[in-house]
Amino acid sequence: MRHYLLFLCFLTSPAWSVDSISLLYTKQYQSLNRYLEGVFLQHTNGALSEQKLGQALAPFATSDLELNAMFEGWLAAMPNTWQPHLAAGIYYQHLAWLSRGAKYASNTSKQQLKAMKSYRAKAIAHLTRASVIEPKLAHAWAYLINLTKLMGGAEDIERLYQQANLYVPSSFILHWNYANARTPKWGGKMQEVLLFSQQMEQASKQWPHLRVFTGYPDYVLADIARRKNNDEKRALDHIEKALSYGETMGYLNLKGRILTRLEAYSEAEVAYQRTLQLDPNYSPALVGLAWMYFNTDQYERGLEYANQALALEPLSPDALEIRARIFSRMKMPDRALADLTLFTQYGVMSHSLYRLQGYLLFYNKKDYQSAAVVYDYAAQLKPKDERAWYYLMASRYMLKDCRYVDAAERFLALCERGAECEPRDLSWSKQNLTCAF
Repeated sequence: MRHYLLFLCFLTSPAWSVDSISLLYTKQYQSLNRYLEGVFLQHTNGALSEQKLGQALAPFATSDLELNAMFEGWLAAMPNTWQPHLAAGIYYQHLAWLSRGAKYASNTSKQQLKAMKSYRAKAIAHLTRASVIEPKLAHAWAYLINLTKLMGGAEDIERLYQQANLYVPSSFILHWNYANARTPKWGGKMQEVLLFSQQMEQASKQWPHLRVFTGYPDYVLADIARRKNNDEKRALDHIEKALSYGETMGYLNLKGRILTRLEAYSEAEVAYQRTLQLDPNYSPALVGLAWMYFNTDQYERGLEYANQALALEPLSPDALEIRARIFSRMKMPDRALADLTLFTQYGVMSHSLYRLQGYLLFYNKKDYQSAAVVYDYAAQLKPKDERAWYYLMASRYMLKDCRYVDAAERFLALCERGAECEPRDLSWSKQNLTCAF
């Protein structure tokens, strides 16, 4: 079956060298507007213009809080142009997603949700304004759908999509964000995904680059097989079928992740590198390569790709996590702990990350107070983790905190119930600190 190579022309085009952020910081607003306008107008139809404009706008998807004031100056100088509104909208939607974190809403703090709603409101206001000024801005419509998905709103998503289709029916980024919002992961149904792919198959007769969406249902099924069922082989079958209709960064990146889980590392590297050929700044592929090299004990190479991802976004939770793990393996505990501290600003610490942080605090820093706090978090997140209870016991014991007895009892109870406890000498824990054991 013939492959349609999405963004093929990009492979032979020079990378955009204009630094959007530098122009903004030096208040060269007219130059910045002309630059973005030029990228937008290079092609009025098809995927290439979106790819180029997306590259030009990508630096605004950052957590740099100093940009708040910079956007105010740009908007004040040129309030009736789409460029500052679109850039500000991308900036605030990025902060909204970072503030939201990765947990379910029921496990997300009120402070996080409050910050998310504030940034989301700002982003929607600017993106809506940009779409009014220039209705053919597919990115504005796509990000509006993405933000609407953040709070549900299936009817609003459909309304935005139908409105955007009047102006940019051939847009790849519009259809991609809409399709994602209709997946079961975000409250949609597979029937909706199948109907969408059939519509795109018809649309591809006029715009061939949209044929890639014929494979979107298999992309979704691959993700479900991997994420929910841990069935990597089935996931691989689905993603290969999706790719038979054409290449996208999303399809290729998911293939890389699946192959990494299958320990087919050389094939995973090919998939990730192909993703980066389509977009050298595609952060998920950079992070994927960092994980792949971490898994194969090639820490220097893994660090290289983690640093590239963090150069694009200094507070990327995914990139900070893998770099912290790499630093830990490289016996650089201070740098690992520094990354984990940054991670907590926007990322949501997982059980495994709390265990890593606790290990570094206990063994490398001898900071038993902090280790006890961290292992307590880990034990609460996963109450059947005998290792977390053991080190919580050990940390409290070192602090002469009688609550170590409670942790010891939980540890021993888990082992008695058949948990896979590694043999441990507990004689030290019975050297009573005037505590009742």
